[in-house]
Amino acid sequence: MDWSVGAITNHANRLGLSFGREATRATADARQVDLTARRQRIQERLLHARRGPPGRSRHRPEIGAKCALTGGSWYSPYDDHYLDSASQLDVDHLVPLAEAWDSGASAWTPKEREAYANDLDDPRALIAVSAASNRSKADKDPTEWLPPYAGYWYTYVTDWVADKTRYQPSIDPAEQTALTEQLAACPDLPITVTLAH
Repeated sequence: MDWSVGAITNHANRLGLSFGREATRATADARQVDLTARRQRIQERLLHARRGPPGRSRHRPEIGAKCALTGGSWYSPYDDHYLDSASQLDVDHLVPLAEAWDSGASAWTPKEREAYANDLDDPRALIAVSAASNRSKADKDPTEWLPPYAGYWYTYVTDWVADKTRYQPSIDPAEQTALTEQLAACPDLPITVTLAH
Protein backbone atom coordinates (compact mmCIF):
# COMPACT_ATOMS: atom_id res chain seq x y z
CA MET A 1 0.00 0.00 0.00
CA ASP A 2 1.32 3.46 -0.83
CA TRP A 3 0.20 6.29 1.43
CA SER A 4 1.16 9.84 2.23
CA VAL A 5 2.11 10.66 5.81
CA GLY A 6 -1.29 12.31 6.35
CA ALA A 7 -3.23 9.45 4.80
CA ILE A 8 -1.47 6.77 6.84
CA THR A 9 -2.70 8.31 10.10
CA ASN A 10 -6.25 8.60 8.74
CA HIS A 11 -6.16 5.02 7.49
CA ALA A 12 -4.91 3.74 10.84
CA ASN A 13 -7.76 5.56 12.55
CA ARG A 14 -10.30 4.04 10.11
CA LEU A 15 -8.94 0.58 10.96
CA GLY A 16 -9.65 1.35 14.60
CA LEU A 17 -5.99 1.66 15.51
CA SER A 18 -5.40 4.04 18.30
CA PHE A 19 -1.75 4.91 18.06
CA GLY A 20 -0.17 2.84 20.80
CA ARG A 21 2.98 1.01 21.83
CA GLU A 22 4.74 -1.99 20.40
CA ALA A 23 4.73 -5.42 21.91
CA THR A 24 7.45 -5.85 24.48
CA ARG A 25 7.57 -8.50 27.07
CA ALA A 26 7.50 -11.10 24.35
CA THR A 27 6.86 -14.61 25.47
CA ALA A 28 9.68 -17.02 26.12
CA ASP A 29 9.25 -18.23 22.53
CA ALA A 30 10.03 -14.79 21.10
CA ARG A 31 12.83 -14.18 23.59
CA GLN A 32 14.59 -17.38 22.64
CA VAL A 33 15.37 -15.95 19.23
CA ASP A 34 18.78 -16.51 17.78
CA LEU A 35 19.96 -12.92 18.29
CA THR A 36 23.32 -13.57 16.65
CA ALA A 37 21.75 -14.70 13.39
CA ARG A 38 19.35 -11.77 13.41
CA ARG A 39 22.16 -9.32 14.10
CA GLN A 40 24.24 -10.78 11.27
CA ARG A 41 21.33 -10.54 8.82
CA ILE A 42 20.82 -6.90 9.71
CA GLN A 43 24.53 -6.21 9.46
CA GLU A 44 24.55 -7.83 6.03
CA ARG A 45 21.67 -5.56 5.04
CA LEU A 46 23.75 -2.61 6.19
CA LEU A 47 26.60 -3.68 3.95
CA HIS A 48 24.50 -2.54 1.03
CA ALA A 49 22.94 0.52 2.66
CA ARG A 50 23.76 3.95 1.29
CA ARG A 51 22.97 5.79 4.47
CA GLY A 52 24.71 8.68 6.04
CA PRO A 53 25.54 12.20 5.03
CA PRO A 54 27.22 12.65 1.63
CA GLY A 55 30.98 13.00 1.60
CA ARG A 56 31.60 10.87 4.67
CA SER A 57 33.68 7.71 4.46
CA ARG A 58 31.70 4.51 4.01
CA HIS A 59 34.02 1.53 4.17
CA ARG A 60 32.28 -1.77 3.58
CA PRO A 61 32.91 -4.57 6.09
CA GLU A 62 34.16 -7.96 4.92
CA ILE A 63 32.05 -11.06 5.50
CA GLY A 64 34.20 -13.83 6.97
CA ALA A 65 33.70 -17.34 8.26
CA LYS A 66 30.34 -17.98 9.92
CA CYS A 67 29.14 -14.59 8.58
CA ALA A 68 31.42 -12.67 10.97
CA LEU A 69 31.83 -9.07 9.83
CA THR A 70 35.21 -7.36 10.14
CA GLY A 71 36.60 -4.00 9.17
CA GLY A 72 34.53 -1.30 7.57
CA SER A 73 32.13 1.09 9.20
CA TRP A 74 28.43 1.24 10.00
CA TYR A 75 26.19 4.28 10.08
CA SER A 76 23.87 4.82 13.06
CA PRO A 77 21.06 7.13 11.88
CA TYR A 78 19.72 7.75 15.40
CA ASP A 79 22.79 9.77 16.36
CA ASP A 80 24.41 10.45 12.96
CA HIS A 81 27.60 8.52 13.78
CA TYR A 82 29.77 6.06 11.91
CA LEU A 83 30.96 3.11 13.98
CA ASP A 84 34.06 1.08 13.21
CA SER A 85 33.05 -2.16 14.91
CA ALA A 86 29.95 -4.33 14.78
CA SER A 87 30.29 -4.73 18.54
CA GLN A 88 29.29 -1.05 18.88
CA LEU A 89 25.90 -1.82 17.32
CA ASP A 90 22.62 -2.93 18.80
CA VAL A 91 19.73 -4.27 16.79
CA ASP A 92 16.79 -2.07 17.74
CA HIS A 93 13.13 -2.94 17.40
CA LEU A 94 11.88 0.37 16.03
CA VAL A 95 8.73 -0.09 18.09
CA PRO A 96 10.16 -1.70 21.24
CA LEU A 97 8.89 -5.10 22.29
CA ALA A 98 7.57 -3.70 25.59
CA GLU A 99 5.70 -0.97 23.70
CA ALA A 100 4.11 -3.56 21.40
CA TRP A 101 3.15 -5.71 24.38
CA ASP A 102 1.48 -2.76 26.10
CA SER A 103 -0.27 -1.85 22.84
CA GLY A 104 -1.92 -5.19 22.20
CA ALA A 105 0.75 -7.78 21.46
CA SER A 106 -0.07 -9.36 24.82
CA ALA A 107 -3.23 -10.68 23.11
CA TRP A 108 -1.35 -12.07 20.10
CA THR A 109 -0.51 -15.72 19.73
CA PRO A 110 3.05 -16.78 20.52
CA LYS A 111 3.62 -17.30 16.79
CA GLU A 112 2.46 -13.71 16.02
CA ARG A 113 4.73 -12.31 18.74
CA GLU A 114 7.66 -14.31 17.40
CA ALA A 115 6.97 -13.05 13.86
CA TYR A 116 6.90 -9.48 15.16
CA ALA A 117 10.10 -9.86 17.19
CA ASN A 118 11.95 -11.33 14.21
CA ASP A 119 10.51 -9.33 11.31
CA LEU A 120 13.15 -9.14 8.62
CA ASP A 121 10.59 -8.65 5.84
CA ASP A 122 10.25 -4.92 6.49
CA PRO A 123 13.59 -3.08 6.77
CA ARG A 124 12.01 -0.54 9.14
CA ALA A 125 11.15 -3.06 11.87
CA LEU A 126 14.69 -3.89 13.00
CA ILE A 127 17.51 -1.43 12.58
CA ALA A 128 21.18 -1.50 13.55
CA VAL A 129 22.07 1.59 15.56
CA SER A 130 24.71 2.59 18.07
CA ALA A 131 24.40 0.76 21.37
CA ALA A 132 24.39 4.11 23.18
CA SER A 133 21.41 5.47 21.24
CA ASN A 134 19.49 2.22 21.57
CA ARG A 135 20.02 2.14 25.32
CA SER A 136 18.92 5.75 25.70
CA LYS A 137 15.73 4.84 23.83
CA ALA A 138 15.04 1.64 25.81
CA ASP A 139 11.31 0.89 25.53
CA LYS A 140 10.19 4.51 25.12
CA ASP A 141 7.68 5.66 22.53
CA PRO A 142 7.85 9.03 20.70
CA THR A 143 6.20 10.82 23.63
CA GLU A 144 9.39 10.21 25.63
CA TRP A 145 12.15 9.78 23.07
CA LEU A 146 13.21 10.85 19.60
CA PRO A 147 16.61 10.14 18.08
CA PRO A 148 19.32 12.57 19.19
CA TYR A 149 19.92 13.45 15.52
CA ALA A 150 17.01 15.74 14.54
CA GLY A 151 17.72 15.10 10.85
CA TYR A 152 16.36 11.57 11.34
CA TRP A 153 13.10 12.50 13.09
CA TYR A 154 10.96 12.43 9.91
CA THR A 155 12.15 8.94 9.02
CA TYR A 156 11.78 7.75 12.61
CA VAL A 157 8.18 8.88 13.09
CA THR A 158 7.01 7.75 9.64
CA ASP A 159 8.69 4.37 10.17
CA TRP A 160 7.05 4.16 13.62
CA VAL A 161 3.60 4.75 12.13
CA ALA A 162 4.33 2.28 9.31
CA ASP A 163 5.41 -0.40 11.81
CA LYS A 164 2.32 0.20 13.94
CA THR A 165 0.15 0.05 10.83
CA ARG A 166 1.85 -3.17 9.68
CA TYR A 167 1.14 -5.03 12.94
CA GLN A 168 -1.85 -3.00 14.15
CA PRO A 169 -1.05 -2.56 17.85
CA SER A 170 -2.84 0.38 19.40
CA ILE A 171 -1.58 3.94 19.64
CA ASP A 172 -2.41 5.64 22.90
CA PRO A 173 -3.65 9.28 22.97
CA ALA A 174 -0.34 10.78 24.18
CA GLU A 175 1.56 8.82 21.53
CA GLN A 176 -0.91 9.93 18.85
CA THR A 177 -0.48 13.57 19.88
CA ALA A 178 3.34 13.30 19.77
CA LEU A 179 3.25 11.58 16.38
CA THR A 180 0.76 14.09 14.96
CA GLU A 181 2.94 17.00 16.07
CA GLN A 182 6.05 15.45 14.48
CA LEU A 183 4.24 14.39 11.30
CA ALA A 184 2.91 17.94 10.80
CA ALA A 185 6.49 19.00 10.03
CA CYS A 186 7.10 16.11 7.61
CA PRO A 187 6.70 16.31 3.84
CA ASP A 188 3.54 14.59 2.59
CA LEU A 189 5.31 11.78 0.71
CA PRO A 190 4.15 8.23 -0.08
CA ILE A 191 4.87 5.49 2.46
CA THR A 192 4.55 1.81 1.56
CA VAL A 193 3.21 -0.59 4.18
CA THR A 194 2.51 -4.31 3.81
CA LEU A 195 0.18 -5.55 6.53
CA ALA A 196 1.64 -8.46 8.49
CA HIS A 197 -1.67 -10.24 8.94
